[in-house]
Amino acid sequence: MFVNCSSDDDNQETASIIGQWKLKSKLFGGNQLDLRDCEQGEGVIFTEDFIANFIIVDTEGFEPDVIQEGFEDCDFRYARYIYLLNETNNLLY
Repeated sequence: MFVNCSSDDDNQETASIIGQWKLKSKLFGGNQLDLRDCEQGEGVIFTEDFIANFIIVDTEGFEPDVIQEGFEDCDFRYARYIYLLNETNNLLY
């Protein structure tokens, strides 16, 4: 899995990955895939304590469930990872 993001924020002095990012598109083999209804609610939340909570569609019925506003008919869960930044705040992994 590879995550790439860009900010809509014009203020480059305080640019940060911290916050919630929404999935806008998917690529497979260089081809853009259409997002299914529930996939449009997927994303990732980067916290200040170096935890990345990926919000993904729960196809297996795992708990706990995550509610995404506007996607109440979909079932989501967190996939939690630790992430690292380098000295210029670029995401390493």
